[in-house]
Amino acid sequence: MVLLIGWTVATAIDRAAYPPARSVRAFFAALAAKDTAAIRSLASCRYGPLCGPNALAAGYTPPTDVKIVQVRYGARSSTVAVQYRIDGKSFNDVIAVHRTGWYHDWSITAAPGQPLVVDSAHLPTVRVAGATVMVRPDSPGKAWALPGAYTIAVVDDPLYIAAPITLTVGGSGEEARVNPTVKLRDTLAAEVDRQVKARIDACAQQTTIRPDTDPAPLSGNDCPFEAEGRYTITRDITWKVTRCPELALSIGDTREVTVSTTSDGEAVIGYEWTTDILEPRRWTSFTEPIPIVVGGHVTTGDDGKVVWTP
Repeated sequence: MVLLIGWTVATAIDRAAYPPARSVRAFFAALAAKDTAAIRSLASCRYGPLCGPNALAAGYTPPTDVKIVQVRYGARSSTVAVQYRIDGKSFNDVIAVHRTGWYHDWSITAAPGQPLVVDSAHLPTVRVAGATVMVRPDSPGKAWALPGAYTIAVVDDPLYIAAPITLTVGGSGEEARVNPTVKLRDTLAAEVDRQVKARIDACAQQTTIRPDTDPAPLSGNDCPFEAEGRYTITRDITWKVTRCPELALSIGDTREVTVSTTSDGEAVIGYEWTTDILEPRRWTSFTEPIPIVVGGHVTTGDDGKVVWTP
């Protein structure tokens, strides 16, 4: 009987000195302060960038009206049922806590929240609150999202923009998946048009019937126009661009943007030709309009800049 009374008293003192709910209250206080360093010290934050420094500094709304609903005690492991609100909506969580022995404070076993999966075939990264989350079409970006409301946005992508998404995380811990709806950046068409015109101008400086600005072997012809070899002997070959093509950009199933021609351009080749073998040769002037049709795709290079490839 004495041992039972002593154990009961010790247990009561222990629970009063080290209540399991204390660490849970501290955790939600750290969320309210957007203090990820304190959050990591209180709970295992699992994986991903949303527990990193300044990850919650912007684009994040923490839970409010936090209430401890119930505590279920165990010798080494306990659970704390908690209720909170995010943007006016109520959520319930059951948070497991543990400790290593008597008269030790409780630690949260794993931070509450949900695995956030950002799935996109077009974006390499997105901004979730203040953190950058990687996105891969074959292995979607994943991050552990703590309870709260997050703004998911595209930041500084040279090809795409997307309307911000607000995602509320709380309660069940089930996977939250988002796929931003993208559209082409407004400045992209002008940049592609600039690169295409620069290539056409460079090709028009060539003095051959099949212009090619890349002399590397096996590189292929990178000019969007060429003439037929009608005559064996020619001289003074010139090109003059009389009309640039009109282009259209379209979004496909990958990050690359497809380029197509909606209205052909035109380049006029001019030269003199002869069939005479010996001098004095007789030369005949010749001109021919050649359509300029541009295709290819647009993506980003290693430096992050827009690159059009025919």
